[in-house]
Amino acid sequence: MKKQLSFILCFILLIMSISPFAHAEDVQPEKITEGVLTYTVENGNATIIACDKEATGEIVVPDTLDGYTVTRIRNKAFDSCKAITCVTLPDTITFMGESAFSKCYALESINIPAGISDINSHVFSECKSLLEIVIPEGVTEIGYAAFYSCKSLSNVVLPKGLIEISADAFSNCIALTQIELPYSVEEIYSRAFKGCKNLTCIKIPSGVKAVYSSTFAYCENLTEVELPEGLSSIFEGSFTDCKALSKIDIPSSVKFIESKAFYNCESLESVTIPLEIKRFYYDAFTGCTGLTDVYYDGCIEKWQRIDKGDNDTVNFENATFHYKETTPIDLLELKLDDLNDGLVDVNLILFSITAPVSIPLLVLIRLILLAPTLLWEKLVQLN
Repeated sequence: MKKQLSFILCFILLIMSISPFAHAEDVQPEKITEGVLTYTVENGNATIIACDKEATGEIVVPDTLDGYTVTRIRNKAFDSCKAITCVTLPDTITFMGESAFSKCYALESINIPAGISDINSHVFSECKSLLEIVIPEGVTEIGYAAFYSCKSLSNVVLPKGLIEISADAFSNCIALTQIELPYSVEEIYSRAFKGCKNLTCIKIPSGVKAVYSSTFAYCENLTEVELPEGLSSIFEGSFTDCKALSKIDIPSSVKFIESKAFYNCESLESVTIPLEIKRFYYDAFTGCTGLTDVYYDGCIEKWQRIDKGDNDTVNFENATFHYKETTPIDLLELKLDDLNDGLVDVNLILFSITAPVSIPLLVLIRLILLAPTLLWEKLVQLN
């Protein structure tokens, strides 16, 4: 009986192993080629999966293929199609995969359909001839290195609802001279505009709370930067080698300025450091050889308490440091000097700083403090 059961079980397993349903999940959609395009049909719609690498000139992707609506372009579908110059996409497209058009070196123009909601990673990276891109409303994120090294890209139109610009998104776009960031943007990640050496001005939206590492590093012709009130952090190397930047207004909300944030900004002449700063890395302004004046909204005592990283001595090259606030005066150590236009100098024993104080106030304070002593001395003399 046991032998019979074993035989039946083995027979059932054998039938299952050759069943057409056993490996249904491994069955790949049929690849169909029409012209230079190869596509598959999935869920009743067509997905472009490849383009002939030898294709040249203009490519027009139809909205239907053999009656199937074209809705998707798979990862790397047009990758390294080095001779195509123009691509026209139908409005039916709702998805473009990672690196979909990367390394299309001759590509000069392409439209992004209105149904796209995200620009994926590397989608147009190293499209060295791409001149202009208009990103449609509805796109909320530009992915990692999406337009990396698009060296001819000179005009970029961003949608009003854009929220996030990922790392390296426009890095090394050397033809880009200006770009308007929508007010909706909340995150601009590391190196997003690194190496955009002809970018001249940038206004960072009010929703952005941090300028991340090397975001605008090596933007050699950047002359104007507007930082928003509400910004809290300027991270390592954010504006390294922005050699044309002559002025930077750091918002009062900034609490952290990290290592080499403004390294080698040799045209920078003056900077104001906000009162609420908690961490100011000692080499944040190293190499700023043109810096003449640094203004701090607090007093020397507050400045000394700020975390400066590995070294307590901040390198401001040859700049003069100015304190906006004077150190709180120890009333017991006041010393009156010669009258000078209604003002006197108060010598502060601890910090050797002078502060203007009006004579009436000073005399009143002095009389209140010294009255008991003077009265006692007078009584002693009378006796």
